[in-house]
Amino acid sequence: MKLTAIYSRFFRSLNYDYVRLSSPSYRPDPWDVTPSGAQYPFVRLRLEDRITTVVGGNESGKSQVLAAVRAALTGEGYERSDFCRYSPFFTVDKTLVRREFGAEFRDISDTDIRTLEEATGEAGFSGIDRVAIFRMNTTPQLRLYVHRGNRWLDPSHIKKPTLLNDAGLPAPFYIDADVPLPDSVPLEFLATGKPTAAVGRNVLRSVWDAFTNNSSWFESRETVVSQASEISTSFKASPSSDDDQLRKYRLAADLLLKIADLDRSQFVELQNAVRTKNGYANSIVDTINSELSKALNFPHWWTQDSQFELFVALFEYDLVFMIRDRTGRSYGFDERSDGLKYFLSYFVQYLAHEAPIDGRPEILLMDEPDRFLSSSGQQDLLRVFADFADPEDDARASVQVLYVTHSPFLIDKNHAERIRVLEKGEHDEGTRIVASVAQNHYEPRSDLRLEAS
Repeated sequence: MKLTAIYSRFFRSLNYDYVRLSSPSYRPDPWDVTPSGAQYPFVRLRLEDRITTVVGGNESGKSQVLAAVRAALTGEGYERSDFCRYSPFFTVDKTLVRREFGAEFRDISDTDIRTLEEATGEAGFSGIDRVAIFRMNTTPQLRLYVHRGNRWLDPSHIKKPTLLNDAGLPAPFYIDADVPLPDSVPLEFLATGKPTAAVGRNVLRSVWDAFTNNSSWFESRETVVSQASEISTSFKASPSSDDDQLRKYRLAADLLLKIADLDRSQFVELQNAVRTKNGYANSIVDTINSELSKALNFPHWWTQDSQFELFVALFEYDLVFMIRDRTGRSYGFDERSDGLKYFLSYFVQYLAHEAPIDGRPEILLMDEPDRFLSSSGQQDLLRVFADFADPEDDARASVQVLYVTHSPFLIDKNHAERIRVLEKGEHDEGTRIVASVAQNHYEPRSDLRLEAS
C-alpha cells in the first residue's frame, strides 16, 4: 500500500476543514459524520509518493501536521489535552473526547487485501482500489474503509491491528533537528555506551584552572583544611550527562560505531593506551580517522567546501571532533558555525538510519530543519532528502519524505507539485491546507511574507 493522504480533526489547530464545509459543492466523506449527525470534514494533507514540503508562517500548525501523521499511523504521540480548544465539541460532547485521525492508501496488492480481510475478519475486499484507516471516538474506534468503483463502503472494525504492519502501514521516523554533533565525546561512552560520568576535557580543564588559580589552598595542612569545601567542589567528579548531552553522545557513537563501522573494543583499547602508550594511542586514532574518511564521503554532500574533512583528535579521555577546510587549517567545532554542526548531525542521522527488519515502508518526518542552516546548507539538505526518496545506493530502500519549513531555500522550485501551504484562520477556524498551490504559481516569499536569513 502507498500512503497518499493524512486526515486530522479536532487536533490542536487542525480543527476541521471549514472552507470545504462552507462550499456549495461539499459532499461528505463517510468518516465526516459526528455522533450528533452533523458533518465536519477532516483537514486533509495529500502526500506525494516521494517528497512533500509543508510550508507556512509562524504558528500556522506545521509541527502539528507531523504529529498528526504519527498519530494516524501509530495511534501514539498525543494526549487528551490536545483536543482543539475552539472546537464546538470541546468539553461539551461526552462522546467526542479524543482527536480523530485517518490515513488513506492506494496501490493495494492482493497480499494487502488478504491481510486486511484477516485483520477485520471479513471477506469480499477484492477489486478495491483504495483503503482508509481511521481512529475515531465512536465504535468501531479503529476502522477500515475500502473504496470500490466510485464509492466508499461501510466501515469495518479492525480487530487485529497488529496485522496492519503486514499490509504495509508505514513506520514514521524522525531526523532530530534539535541535536547537533557534539564538540567532543568521552571515550568511556564510546567504550561502554553507558551514561556514566566521565573525566573528559572540560573536567580536566576546570581542575587545572582551580589548581593554578588557587595555589594558596595547598600551601599547608591548615589551608587545605580551611578550604576543604572549595577544594571538594572543584575536584568532584563530573555530574552525569543530561538528556540533551546524551543525545549528542549517541549521535557521535552512531557516527563512529555504525557509519565508520568501528567496534567498542577499539575504544576500550584506546582508553588503556592513553594511560601508558601514547604512540599506540595515536595509531588507534589514525585508524579511526581512516575509517571515518572512507565511510563519510562528506565533500560529495557539502558543496560549500569540496576539500572539507572531518576527523577526531585525542585529548586525554575525550575524542574531539575537528575539521580541516580548503585552506588546510584545522579547527575545533567550537570555532565554526552552528550550521555546520547541525548539517553534520542530519547527515549522520541519514547515514545511520536502519530500515525496519520486517521490511515495512517508512516515512521520514522532519520539523523545520532550516533553523540552523545557511541557504546553501539548506540546498545541500534537499539532496539528502532526495537520496532518502530515491537512493543512489540500491541497497537502501526508498523512503517517503515529509518535512515542514518556512524557508524559501528548502523549497524545490522544480517541483511545485510537492508544496502544501498551511493557512491559519483569523478567528476559530483553525488551520487549513491551501488547494491548487502549484496551479496558482505559488511564490513562497510573497505568499508567506518570508525573509531570507
